[in-house]
Amino acid sequence: MTLGAALLAVGWFALPWDSDSAAPSAAPQTADAAASTPHFGTTRAAHNPWDLAAEATRQADATQKPAQTDCGLPVVADPALSEEERDRRVTQYSEERIRQVARQLLNAPDELGPLTGALLMEDLATAVRIAQGTRDPVVYGLALRHCSLSVATPACKTLSPQQWAQLDPSNAAAWWAVAAASRDQTSATAAMQRAANAPGLVSLNGQMLKRAAALPGMSPEAILPILSVTLGLDAADSLLGSQGLSATCGRVPPGDPDRRALCEDLALSTLRQQPSAVGRVVLTRKAEQLGVHADRLPQSPAFLKQLARDIEAARSAGFEPDGVMGCDVVRRIVAFDLDTVEGGDIAAYARFQQRRAASSAAASAPTL
Repeated sequence: MTLGAALLAVGWFALPWDSDSAAPSAAPQTADAAASTPHFGTTRAAHNPWDLAAEATRQADATQKPAQTDCGLPVVADPALSEEERDRRVTQYSEERIRQVARQLLNAPDELGPLTGALLMEDLATAVRIAQGTRDPVVYGLALRHCSLSVATPACKTLSPQQWAQLDPSNAAAWWAVAAASRDQTSATAAMQRAANAPGLVSLNGQMLKRAAALPGMSPEAILPILSVTLGLDAADSLLGSQGLSATCGRVPPGDPDRRALCEDLALSTLRQQPSAVGRVVLTRKAEQLGVHADRLPQSPAFLKQLARDIEAARSAGFEPDGVMGCDVVRRIVAFDLDTVEGGDIAAYARFQQRRAASSAAASAPTL
């Protein structure tokens, strides 16, 4: 398996939904309508990742580099290598590249850089130490998330979702985490109500990738091994709202009518705040479990499943799981994933469609 195949297998193709086939809903729902969620998030890339990808492609074309090798992986250029040897070399190359990037980040002057470096190196003690002294909710949230996904580390006991929410009380995602970690329904309900009333949502998704990409001289090809790590970590974000709802309302409609009405309203508000297509699939199923009628859902499960597949098709166009991964594919994937930091993958896909439509219009315009 090439690094490209491993990259996609880790993240996007392991989607947390059932396996039944899905077709777009007959209702007049469009990707633009799905992207109408308020623009959450407060971070913005210093440069448009799509412009950077296009420029990198132009430069690569100018140098006439061979196209039939895995981009950024000269270690596997020999066609005589066995699959086992290719995998071994890819793993070795990727691990060394991650260590190099992590070392650069650990020496960065900001907090997010060293935190990202520590997490890439699985150095939770350092990550927790940085989080303990920070006032940056993204830094704190990333360390907290890693603790929840890793083998128990004593230092992690000093971090809590409550502190994340205190650092950023306007962030619905932090309150989802508080609800998910609550030990009783009363506390979970209070947290989900805070989330529902929160004015925005700042996702942790893509924050580590974005910080690594900001290193001097970091090309899309060079960051590919980093992306193979961050995809798996970021996947947890799409489930946070559903976990908070489960802690609050359980898995079946509450028997008490008032409680049921509250849970339905919380499910719908959480669904509208969710910036991820996969997250909306999961939350729509959750809303149905809690008794929300189909006519109250913003989009149907079938429509959202198809939207998620359309997003992945746009993101990885040209990718062949058993073939090489050309630089154009790498740049498209990296650019798309960096763009998702700004409002999630649904918003990024809407922007992608707008660029594609503008490009097509420009290409078909008559020349004077």
